Amino acid sequence: MRLLGHFRLECGAEPVELCRNGQLLLAFVALRRRVSRTVLAGTLWPEVTEEHARGSLRTTLWKLPRGDQPLVRCSGDSLVTADTLHVGVHAFTETALGVVQGGGPPPTAQLPQGLLRGEDLLPGWDEDWVLLEPERLRQLRLHALDALAEALVREGRPALALEAAWESVRAEPLRESAHRAAVSAHLAEGNLIEAVRHHRSFQWLLREELGVEPSARFTRMPARHGWRSRGPGRSPSGSSGRSRGTSPIPRRPWCAPPRPALLCTGISLANTMVRATSDRVRELAVLRLADATRWQVLRLVGAEALLVVMVGGLLGALVAGLDLVGMWSALDCSRSGPPSRSRGRRSRRPWAPARCSR
Repeated sequence: MRLLGHFRLECGAEPVELCRNGQLLLAFVALRRRVSRTVLAGTLWPEVTEEHARGSLRTTLWKLPRGDQPLVRCSGDSLVTADTLHVGVHAFTETALGVVQGGGPPPTAQLPQGLLRGEDLLPGWDEDWVLLEPERLRQLRLHALDALAEALVREGRPALALEAAWESVRAEPLRESAHRAAVSAHLAEGNLIEAVRHHRSFQWLLREELGVEPSARFTRMPARHGWRSRGPGRSPSGSSGRSRGTSPIPRRPWCAPPRPALLCTGISLANTMVRATSDRVRELAVLRLADATRWQVLRLVGAEALLVVMVGGLLGALVAGLDLVGMWSALDCSRSGPPSRSRGRRSRRPWAPARCSR
C-alpha cells in the first residue's frame, strides 16, 4: 500500500479499487499501526453519534476486499493491519531513522531512493489527522539527507554527498545544514572555488530573503582551507550583497530616450492624423454644403484636436504621477534596509547560473 505521492493499494501487480471510506480507514490504521475502534470511528465520522459511527465502521470493514488474509484484523478492541500488508511509508520511516541513528549510509553503493524522491503524504487529502503527518515526515527526511551527506563526505564519496545535499536544498532552500553539507562536499573534492561560490551565494540568499547572516560555523568553513574573504558576500551577478544599488554597467540616463524611438513615434502620430483627416473629408464637405465658412470648419477641427490633446495630457500626467509615487516609495524602502520576503515566494536561486543580459 502506497501513501506517499498518492493512495494506491496493489495485490501482486494489480491495483485494488476501494471506496473512499475504505481508503480513509486503511490509511488511518496503517499510519497509527494500532488504533481502537472508538477512536477510529470517532475520527472518521465525527459528525454523527457514536452508535452511528460504529455502524459505519462495521460496514466499511465488511466492504474491504478479502483474500487469504484480511487487510485489517481485530486484536481485542483494537484494529491492526495484517502482517502481509506492506506499507511504503513505514519503509521510508525505517530507512530515514536508520540513517539518522546510524549516522551513515547503507552498505550498498546506491542512495536510498525513498529519501531522494521526496513525495508528499496523501496529497489532496484535507482530513485533520492527515495534515499532522506530512510535516513530521518532511523534517525526518531533511535530517536524514543532512546526516547522509555528512556521512558520505567522511567516507570519501563527495559526489553522492552532493546529490543528497542538493535534495535537501531543493526541499528547503533556506536550510543552513543542507548548504553546509554541500560546501563540505565541495571542499572534500578539493574544489575550493565551487565551495566559495556556494558559500557566498547562501550568504547573499539569507540577506535577500530574511535580512540575517549565517551562523559562525558556516561562515568559517572556507577559512579553514586557506581562503580569506576580501569583502561581504556577493550576489550572483557579481555585485556586493551590501551595496546592491551600484552596478558596473553604465546606464543611459532616463531623460535621454533614443532618437530613433522619437522618430518612429513622430511618424506614427503623423500617419494617424493624416488617416483621421482623410476619413473626415466627407463630413467636412457636408459642413461646407450647409453654408459653413472655412473659418468655422477650421475652428471645429482645432477644437477637436485641442480636446484630444488635453485628455491625452491628463491621462499621461496621471500615469506619470503614479509612476513617481511608486519610485518614491521604492527609494524609501531601499534607504530603510533590505525588505523581508516571504518564504513561500519563489525566486531565482543565487547558485543557479546567471543569464547574461545585454
